[in-house]
Amino acid sequence: ADECCPKCLAGWVEALNPEVTVKQGQNIELTCSVKVDGVMKDDIKWYKDGEEITKGISKDKLVLKVKKSEVDDDGTYTCEATKGDVTASDDFDVTVVGPKICEHEDGTTWEEGEEYKPTETVVCTCDQTGEHECQCADDGEECEDPNPVAWFNDECVKTCVPEPGLCSAAADPFYVTFDGSEFEFKGD
Repeated sequence: ADECCPKCLAGWVEALNPEVTVKQGQNIELTCSVKVDGVMKDDIKWYKDGEEITKGISKDKLVLKVKKSEVDDDGTYTCEATKGDVTASDDFDVTVVGPKICEHEDGTTWEEGEEYKPTETVVCTCDQTGEHECQCADDGEECEDPNPVAWFNDECVKTCVPEPGLCSAAADPFYVTFDGSEFEFKGD
């Protein structure tokens, strides 16, 4: 079968895993099958986006490994084999997904899985969808008894208040809460 005419040999090189998607940092492994006997390993070549690759290829030349992939490893890989004067090849489409990037209101960007502290009292996280969430960061100092509660205002300033707290306002439309915040209330 391997001595056929070139037309008969069409498709004798096959990408066994033709579509590969990995996250940045993961390994890529591409496996090529050559279905014709007598192809020498020196007659099997690998290419990425048309340029020959010489590193990461197994001894039998049928497997290409890329360790700790980067976004620029994304592309079309080709396994090509030559038997006599006939050459056949097959492609692998490789997608390397980089981390999502979040952007804070102050213009600062950071990657998925990392934290960003716009102030000493605020910590923001970035999730795998590229959305960020900011929360007040506790300074770790314990509030003192009896039965304390830590409360954070809009600027994430921590105040320790006794539990239970009581806030009341009467007659005057201006009042100060137990944490020292001032409010104006002119009910309807």
